[in-house]
Amino acid sequence: MINPNGTSATVDLHIQAASATVVEQGGYNFPPNAQDFDLQTRASLTPVDLGADAGNFLLLDKTPPAIYYNTLNYTCNTGNRTITGVNITDATGVPLAGAFVPRIYYRKNAGAYFSQPGTNTGGTAFNSTWDFTIVAADMGGLVGGDIVSYYIIAQDNAAPINIGSNAPGRWPLM
Repeated sequence: MINPNGTSATVDLHIQAASATVVEQGGYNFPPNAQDFDLQTRASLTPVDLGADAGNFLLLDKTPPAIYYNTLNYTCNTGNRTITGVNITDATGVPLAGAFVPRIYYRKNAGAYFSQPGTNTGGTAFNSTWDFTIVAADMGGLVGGDIVSYYIIAQDNAAPINIGSNAPGRWPLM
């Protein structure tokens, strides 16, 4: 901080003895319209907390969506495969439409990954059911002996966003 005379000074943030500042103690009833350092009215906050900022604090969601499903069984099917009844849950919800819906990622052998959006088949943003299709043509077709690896991801509606995934699955073509 620069004083009007151009010299620097250190700001004293300690509560001064002559100050009208109320020091908060647990269970203290503040006078009407008492304010903390950022001008929040303390009497309106419940419960009143300790410290210079009474705050209306919000907890951050740090938990990604949970994804539950049954893996694909071994088969000689060389066409598309659909994983049905995938349950996705999250406390802040997942997008049910648009570009950020849950997706499945898949690849043949050690090739490049492809992805497709899931299809919401029911429920709410907080507890929904989805179907995901692995498209054989994306991978140039399938033949016996190929192994298709896949996993499902979902992001929630929290800020910042949390992204969840499940353990990868494998679908060997016999």
